Amino acid sequence: PEWVGFCRSARVQHIYIREEWNVPYLFFGKQSSEGNVTGTDVYTTIMNLGWRTPRATEPGARLFYDGTTGFKPWNDHCYRIKSLNYYDNVVYNAHGILRDVVAEQEFEPRNHTYLFSDTLPEGGDDAEIIYVTWNKNGDASGGTLKYYYNTMFEYDPDEGVYYRYMLTDRKNINANTVIPFTEATVSNVNQTGKSDLEAALDYGNEITFSNVIIQFVDITWLGEDGEMPLTTLTGSGNADLFMGGKHYAGVWVRETPQDRTVFYGEDGQEIPMQRGKTMIILMDHHSLREVRYE
Repeated sequence: PEWVGFCRSARVQHIYIREEWNVPYLFFGKQSSEGNVTGTDVYTTIMNLGWRTPRATEPGARLFYDGTTGFKPWNDHCYRIKSLNYYDNVVYNAHGILRDVVAEQEFEPRNHTYLFSDTLPEGGDDAEIIYVTWNKNGDASGGTLKYYYNTMFEYDPDEGVYYRYMLTDRKNINANTVIPFTEATVSNVNQTGKSDLEAALDYGNEITFSNVIIQFVDITWLGEDGEMPLTTLTGSGNADLFMGGKHYAGVWVRETPQDRTVFYGEDGQEIPMQRGKTMIILMDHHSLREVRYE
């Protein structure tokens, strides 16, 4: 893509997701230490995995960029979106980053390609509408349990994809009032402004996915509003996979942070996904959580 963004602050789980692929990672601000709980600081996590932090200038640090620290090779391709009136909404010119920053380093992304197919796996049950519910009581209490994270996916058989919507009615999880997620694109970019760029935003096509995966994990919510999650991304657990208007029960396995997460079906074989975009939702085990489909 020409542009990447919008970027916000990183959480520890994002560093472990990045480690799976070994690719450049951009963020703006970070999760810091929470009391005496170990493993809650993003920079410490980066160092524990054997990398330089974004503050460093040595090779390896350039795989990470925290927009709040400043490092000129990255800054040359960083643009504020002042029209949104949010200081920490930034986009980056991907072409420039690959040319001026990443190409100078000797590293290889991990070849962890998922298994894809042009045909659906056998079996499965019908799933034309999916409800991914973080608070099935529908109220606005409880920090991380707020209703407005509830999401609906609707399958379009003609296109072979799921459209994603956000549910807006806190009292009715099945509400007909939904907001589609759309692509945000940056247009009319004047690169002379650098970090003080004024950019115009266009909202384009609705966001669709060929595969929607719910990966059930253990999450410890820290911070006053649960804004500092500690997520376990290695080991194994259950998963629900949706593709082609069908639901498949499965499990996920990832032995080390450097391994690829593999999704297996009930037959013990890796489930082939449909070609196209894939969304993986990390959901914890909690009485208010619910995934259902019809």
